[in-house]
Amino acid sequence: MGTKSDSRAAARPDVFAAIARSGADTGRVALVESAPPVLPARQLPASRTNARAVFRPQPKLDTPGKLQRALARERRRLAPFLRDLAPPVASARSVTRVSACDWGLE
Repeated sequence: MGTKSDSRAAARPDVFAAIARSGADTGRVALVESAPPVLPARQLPASRTNARAVFRPQPKLDTPGKLQRALARERRRLAPFLRDLAPPVASARSVTRVSACDWGLE
């Protein structure tokens, strides 16, 4: 069933289809794909390892006392970095002090 809108769409040329038919991709002929570089074969030694670099898991914190001691130790260790070194900020709020009031109650 053809409708009026179908006939208008068929009469109007499709601009994108015309671009595709025109062979616009002829510029790709000038493009050259470069080959990947030839890399030397490298073998990393697996027998020589640094003993200090080997991962060792920390002991389990299985009691509340061990947890509290570990937290206190970390707080002491990080305390120099958590100091408040910022200068005090001046308040932007205007404050009006009321020292005496003359209230009139009715």
